[in-house]
Amino acid sequence: METLTEPYRVYFAEWLAEHEPDWVFGLNMTLSDAVPATAGLHAAVREHFAGGRRRGGVVFWDHDLFGSCAIHDPQTGARVYPERPNALTPLPRDDAHTRWIVISDGLADEASSYPTDAVPEVVSNLLPTVPEGRPEARHREFAAQQGLQEGRPVLLDPVRVFRIKGVDVAVRLLAEMREEALRTGEPVPYLLVFGGLDEDPEYAREVTALCAASGVEDDVRFLDGVPLTSVREDDGTWRLDEVDLLRVAAASSGGVVFTPGVTDVETVGLGPGLAAMAGLPCLTTEYDVFEPVYGPEFARVRMDTSPESVRAGAAEFVRTLAAFREGDDALRARLEVNRKITEDRFPRAPWERFWRELRAACA
Repeated sequence: METLTEPYRVYFAEWLAEHEPDWVFGLNMTLSDAVPATAGLHAAVREHFAGGRRRGGVVFWDHDLFGSCAIHDPQTGARVYPERPNALTPLPRDDAHTRWIVISDGLADEASSYPTDAVPEVVSNLLPTVPEGRPEARHREFAAQQGLQEGRPVLLDPVRVFRIKGVDVAVRLLAEMREEALRTGEPVPYLLVFGGLDEDPEYAREVTALCAASGVEDDVRFLDGVPLTSVREDDGTWRLDEVDLLRVAAASSGGVVFTPGVTDVETVGLGPGLAAMAGLPCLTTEYDVFEPVYGPEFARVRMDTSPESVRAGAAEFVRTLAAFREGDDALRARLEVNRKITEDRFPRAPWERFWRELRAACA
């Protein structure tokens, strides 16, 4: 392990010496995807910041940990990650140049059993503020470039094209919604998936084949990633950020679908929160941490992944979108409750406090 770690230690040590950052953020580095790289960062940070020679350090920011990341190999059924770290796993330590934050109480509880003296702080995700108002030029141009016809609702699926994220479930849902919309005279929705087709090519082929077999390939767009801020490419093509995509969906009287294919991998699940911040209806499959995060009062259309449940969920969501388009007062009131729940569950104050502490440590 030392032999494998050394090149990474050297690289990070040289990078730290050249750039002199105050704080380095290591995202999801507690998971054992690249132990030599993580161990190399730990060693380089100790050398660079230890002994009070420099202020600052490293922030390990974990969205997933071992027990909660229950990804299984589709061929063998075996867990990709062990249920807990072992003796070779580099873990954050309680020292002057290390901060450890996680995004949920559940992850903090899990980390309490790890073999380290460090105790992570819970700093929940920040969700964006979504402006109201009519679409702007970039939204209209994006819709035209994507071939989105006016009058049809846009559904956002804010996930990667990765098996556990359940994009196949969202496609099955869209196909059932299409049938229900045609039967009832409602507009057929579009589905915009945030991820691209290159991350998991085998699964992506399954998803695109399902789109074709279900008759919805003309109704699905894969956005190939969503930028931190909207950008117009050199060829004039717009790539919209999360907020602008939510505004496109809102302008179309659309919604958000969040359909994990398994119940035990999500540690938060931000799809419902994004819907709430934009005042949009939401449909989800059942997953374990939904109620611990959002609570029982959060209004949503619920389904599981069985064909019967997907069909029923599709019919209910078509009715929900129709009520949303018509300005149904009861639905609007439920969506406002969703917004208040989400603002309470994802507060800004912990992040503001955390940034002040990082700044003060370097003063």
